[in-house]
Amino acid sequence: REIFRMHASQEEDDAVTEARRAAEQVMANSQPIELRPRASHVRRLQHRVIRRFDLHSESIGVEPTRRVKIYK
Repeated sequence: REIFRMHASQEEDDAVTEARRAAEQVMANSQPIELRPRASHVRRLQHRVIRRFDLHSESIGVEPTRRVKIYK
């Protein structure tokens, strides 16, 4: 994205913020959290954010309600 000077969409920004906040909550209380349903490319961003926190995640559900679940 940086190489081609592409900017993230508002949805992508919101999804990354959601993942970061949820990851912080999972780290604090060790309870799994499910995020809002998102498109596959946006979920991929969320999984990357979650890995930075050394947490586990998986996509659950079926489209159009497929979403990321975060675990300790």
